[in-house]
Amino acid sequence: MRIDEDKISAAIKSAGLALSTVFIVTIVMFILFLFIFGIGGSSNEGKWLEVIFLEIYYLAIAICCFFIVRQNRCSIWYVPIIANVIFIYFLVAESGWWNDPLVWVPLYSGVLMSVIASIIGARWKLK
Repeated sequence: MRIDEDKISAAIKSAGLALSTVFIVTIVMFILFLFIFGIGGSSNEGKWLEVIFLEIYYLAIAICCFFIVRQNRCSIWYVPIIANVIFIYFLVAESGWWNDPLVWVPLYSGVLMSVIASIIGARWKLK
C-alpha cells in the first residue's frame, strides 16, 4: 500500500492551519476583551457583551473552518475538532459552566456553526 505524500502534507497543513486559527483568534479576542473590560473583570451589565464576544469568536472559528475544509475536503474529520479545542477544554476541565445558559448556549452554537461551516466548505466546489 503506497502512502500518498500529497494527502499527508495537505492533512498536516490543514491541521496546522486549524491550530494556528485557534491560537490567533483566541489571542486577538482576549486582547480585545481586556481592552474593553479592563483587567479587573466585568460586571453584570457586561454579561451580554461577553456573550457577544463569544459568538464573534466562534463566528471567526467557523469562517476559518470553512476555508480550511474548502482547501482540503478530507480535513472535515479533524478541523472542527482542532478548531474547537477551547470548547473541549471547557467541556472536560471546567465544572459548573453548564449551569449558566449565557455560557453554554454560545459554546454549543459556536461548535454547531463550525461543523456546519465545515460541511458547507467540503461541499463547495473550487474552480
